Amino acid sequence: MLTGPAEGSGSTVLRQGTRWRIEPTPLSAAPDIGKRVKGHGYGVVRHTGPETEMRITSSGGGLSGIPILWELDEHLFPIRRISTASGLQRLPSGILQMRTSGKWEIENRDRQE
Repeated sequence: MLTGPAEGSGSTVLRQGTRWRIEPTPLSAAPDIGKRVKGHGYGVVRHTGPETEMRITSSGGGLSGIPILWELDEHLFPIRRISTASGLQRLPSGILQMRTSGKWEIENRDRQE
């Protein structure tokens, strides 16, 4: 068993013999949306620009493949659900979390690269 402190609350536990791996990474390692970012399943991304309109798309995963996008605070706690569907959404600057079981993409409609 591997245990370690989780900032602000309790601890993290990983039991031997599972297929789970815990690899802590700094928040700066989260991909920046830039023009476009893609992922699968749950993912954390950064939007460093101003609030802007972006297109959210999701595919696969059946009902659990519905894209749910959250704005997170500095402790990575969900503070506002932004979207529960594909389509155009105004996304704030900051840390965002996509929750879905399928593939997803966030495309910045205002950014030219």
